[in-house]
Amino acid sequence: MSRNDMALASQKFKTWPQGGRPAGYFGAPIGIEQANFYRENGFLVVEDCFSQPELDDLKAEALKICRGDLGEIKGLENANPEEPDDEVLRRTLCIHFPYKVSDLMLAQVKHASLVNVLQNVIGPDVKCMQQMLFIKASGKPGQAWHQDEDYIPTRDRSLTGCWLAIDDATVDNGCLWVIPGSHKPGILWPMKYHHDKRFDCSWESYDHPYSDEDAVPVEVKAGTMVVFNGYLLHRSMPNQATGGFRRALVNHYMSAQSLLPWLWPEKPTGMGLHDHRDIIMICGTDPYGYKGIEDTMPIHVRPDGHGGCFTGED
Repeated sequence: MSRNDMALASQKFKTWPQGGRPAGYFGAPIGIEQANFYRENGFLVVEDCFSQPELDDLKAEALKICRGDLGEIKGLENANPEEPDDEVLRRTLCIHFPYKVSDLMLAQVKHASLVNVLQNVIGPDVKCMQQMLFIKASGKPGQAWHQDEDYIPTRDRSLTGCWLAIDDATVDNGCLWVIPGSHKPGILWPMKYHHDKRFDCSWESYDHPYSDEDAVPVEVKAGTMVVFNGYLLHRSMPNQATGGFRRALVNHYMSAQSLLPWLWPEKPTGMGLHDHRDIIMICGTDPYGYKGIEDTMPIHVRPDGHGGCFTGED
């Protein structure tokens, strides 16, 4: 990137230093230096992972999914064929497991740039267990402080999120915020419902030794991958831009050498032996391949708080 391009970028991204980037931003492919930064800070930003034509294809596919053109989705409101595309998109904040109906989304999970990152930060044997498509139109909420291992427990703490920016992500439209180094204690902090309308129905981590002042925003260009550890505290704020979307595709990966005791087992077994098998192998070998692959997780829409949330409180 030329100096002029860098200057223009730093003007667009309010938190970038003039003429440069914040710490932790690297070009693809990555290697030992970038992996070391990840292990120390709990996150990593890899730029230029996806080309503009690839991003355009993902945007078009997201619209097909939201219109229901690729199959039935639990919780998705039916779209009128005459309804404008933007109106269809803005109804939905997040869809879980879009690769269940989209070959393009499935191919994204195994993209070469992702494999390079995963082999460096996880190891040679990697599997994927989840994908989330965030649309996040103007006015839509963010997600409160949390750790991804709260939701997807791995045996070896290898859970890794890969957050692909389909649009530029800025402070204005609700980019990610992270607390560098917050993965190091290896503790899953308690969670509670937050009663904060800025965020969706997901609960918030609390009683940890960090504050909002410890957080840094991760403003990124479209095509950039934000990679973060499953124990890293992170959040996103509402999209307060005057229009448009902050679309992102988020995949969760882990070492295939570890069992995945996710959700309650249908068959009686100790949790120490339980292994969720609705997975996609990304690279290397699956030591538990003899267990087979299952299709148990349905594609569905995540509640965004519109109309209220079920909090579990009395």
